[in-house]
Amino acid sequence: MLYGLVQLYEAALPALQRHVLSFDDKVQAQEMPVIAETRRSLLQVLARCVDVVMEKEGGSSSGEELLAGLHALSNGCLDDEAEHGSFLSDLWYLCECKDKVAAYFDRCKLDVENFSYLDMVVEGLPRRRVLLTDDLAAETKPQATVLAPMVLQVKDFFPDLGDGYVELCLLSSNLQVEVVINFLLESNPPPVLIDVAQDLKRCDPKFVRLEAQITGKPAPAPKKEESKKLDPSRVWVGKKAMEKTYDPQIAKKDQQLVEKMKQLVDMYEEEDEYGQPLSGAGAYGSIDDGIATLDEYDDDYNDEFDDFVPFSIRDGGSADDQDDIREQNRRMRLKEEKDAFWEGMRNRNRDNPLNAAGEEKKPDEQLTPQQIQRQRARKDKNKAKVANHNRKDRAMKKMG
Repeated sequence: MLYGLVQLYEAALPALQRHVLSFDDKVQAQEMPVIAETRRSLLQVLARCVDVVMEKEGGSSSGEELLAGLHALSNGCLDDEAEHGSFLSDLWYLCECKDKVAAYFDRCKLDVENFSYLDMVVEGLPRRRVLLTDDLAAETKPQATVLAPMVLQVKDFFPDLGDGYVELCLLSSNLQVEVVINFLLESNPPPVLIDVAQDLKRCDPKFVRLEAQITGKPAPAPKKEESKKLDPSRVWVGKKAMEKTYDPQIAKKDQQLVEKMKQLVDMYEEEDEYGQPLSGAGAYGSIDDGIATLDEYDDDYNDEFDDFVPFSIRDGGSADDQDDIREQNRRMRLKEEKDAFWEGMRNRNRDNPLNAAGEEKKPDEQLTPQQIQRQRARKDKNKAKVANHNRKDRAMKKMG
């Protein structure tokens, strides 16, 4: 009996559901609730069977019997197109059977590893989503995980076809791979896909429209493309009178522009990591946990009971551990590099290199006759070296 229930739940009901999808919306609206109610009734029957087993007073033998039965449910259906393990998975999650089984195994004093392994097996099974009544139509749409292996099977025979085209063929043939391969070999696609390019991809806009046409779902509304034409209310041309078209208050009325400006203001107000002072000193006395307090004098303050802080070489800074010291040194080096860069970029054309900074120009002193005679002799002696160097170079070149 249990095998028959598994066969009905995992093979017959999914096949019936796929067959109902081939009819119109009216038939689907009538039959889909019946299939869902049948699935719920089968889950109740299985849950009652599990409760009967757990009510027995057999000790560890009953626990082992239940454990073996649950493992058998995970792969009880032999049909290739069945939803393998969905019966146990739905019982485990939808009927909240996990806690009951765990408590029963504890009473039977079974090893915890048995339940852990069973839970791992159930997690590997396909899990059904819990849908609301309004979203019941979404249950009929095949998942991408189901379509992906089917698309690969078809593309093994026809590698030149696009993924979107193959998926549309599968949807139009109720997910039957053999039917798709046959009409592709015969070059006889469904009427909906006769004029469709065979290299169609899933990212193409036409794929969404055709998918909605085949499955009967409403197509998503096309995105409105923003006009690239310049808005005259935002432009002031030269010195012409533009009061009729230009709106000076357009910036306040545009919500997108307002939000963008708010984001920019928030971004500028963020604290710069390298722009903060190295210590809490400055206009404010100290900074504790990001809160700045004014360094004001208090006449009523009694410092008799203040904690004594011993002298340290880092009394001038706020860093006491090696990481903070390294970070402080890194910031100091960055600041020095920045100052050196801007010092090197300074224009020095107006500086006089002959006059060193901080040195006063000495007044000219009158030379003695002996110094004047010495300067004249030095100039006469070096006159030929200075004036005739070009002539000497040419003479040396001629000599070879």
